[in-house]
Amino acid sequence: LDEERRLFYVAATRARNYLYMSTYREDYRQYGSVSEGPSLFLRELPSGCYKLMDYDYGSSYY
Repeated sequence: LDEERRLFYVAATRARNYLYMSTYREDYRQYGSVSEGPSLFLRELPSGCYKLMDYDYGSSYY
């Protein structure tokens, strides 16, 4: 886990001006949806260092 955290940090600090990260709310699978939520590393970020943007694409999925 420490190595994964280090790799996340290295990747995030390579951004020059902006860094866009995304996550998903639910994973739609054959037998129903599974809520996963953001990565542990995203949840560990201090709230003042990012801007949370939420998009509602409606209920239609293809």
